[in-house]
Amino acid sequence: MDENKISEEKENKQGVQIFFPDQSLISSKFSDYVQVNANLESISITFVQKLPFNPEGEDADAGEVVARICLTWPHFFRFAKLINKTAFDNKEKVVNFINDAASAFSEE
Repeated sequence: MDENKISEEKENKQGVQIFFPDQSLISSKFSDYVQVNANLESISITFVQKLPFNPEGEDADAGEVVARICLTWPHFFRFAKLINKTAFDNKEKVVNFINDAASAFSEE
């Protein structure tokens, strides 16, 4: 199934028409760390990708921010509910996938 089709179906369920900017401006990166900051008005969630080396030459890990989103508390609670539902809905598939991948390595 086309990944974009899944996204379109979810967007339509939300009743919001989503417009994507020039695709050359969009990129997907993995995040190794997540940092959450909150105040009385909003939450900011920062996603950081670990760098293979510290450009400062220090022993500590280094990373670069790959995304930051800010949400009001009502939006954050909706987001948290969506994340929880996604985890619950996919738990069995993910566990099976990991077990299948791990079974490729047999002790000999």
